[in-house]
Amino acid sequence: MSVAYAEPTTPANTTTATTAAVDRPHGMQAREIAMLCRIAREEKCKTILEIGMANGSSTVALLKTLAETGGGHVTSIDPFQNKGENGIDYGIGGQGVRNVAAAGLASMHRLMEEYDYIALPHLVAEKAQFDMVFIDGYHSFDYTFLDFFYADLLLKEGGICAFHDTGWPTVYKVTDFLMKNKAYAPLGPRPSRYLSSFALRGLRRSFHMATGRDAEMRERRMSWGSVAAFRKLRSTICPETKLVAF
Repeated sequence: MSVAYAEPTTPANTTTATTAAVDRPHGMQAREIAMLCRIAREEKCKTILEIGMANGSSTVALLKTLAETGGGHVTSIDPFQNKGENGIDYGIGGQGVRNVAAAGLASMHRLMEEYDYIALPHLVAEKAQFDMVFIDGYHSFDYTFLDFFYADLLLKEGGICAFHDTGWPTVYKVTDFLMKNKAYAPLGPRPSRYLSSFALRGLRRSFHMATGRDAEMRERRMSWGSVAAFRKLRSTICPETKLVAF
């Protein structure tokens, strides 16, 4: 649900090479979408919530996965799908919902064209529950943390919370909180922060090799990209007087 979705682009094409963004500049890569679909398939997900839709690359792919595995439903939150606040056009022009309709999957899809801080409490009030929540909205720490707070309430126990762009320091920080303070377990490689310095990347690579994590980080680079996923082990409330630093 980010104004970053304003970048104009062509319709999503999930057959694009795995190193290329398939939605918009700096958007999701084919390998990242493939990983989300693999998770949805292996976890037998039927109900999926995504925060951020844009041109619908992940939306269409997840809907196709559900259709191939017995059916289901995807709910997307995106206040900028058509026009944003005060009628400002952020450049998407309804492309996401058109892509869903063109794929013949509109009956399995619900668009909530509202800000996350409005749409998510509505879903809680509806007593909605999801097998998987994919967070790819506005990437500031406060918005991402808000998205996770509500995702935690909306996820079934055993459900999957997935994030995009986990290398961003703001998103990484939320995943760090999750791993240290909530009852979640990584489903794949742990997130890895983006480092702009070649020297620092080299030092991290050496550390991973020395500590036996090189294979894990190779899997992240080759298969997961910037996507990370966590299984909700149980519902918990953080204590008021205790916080593990993150």
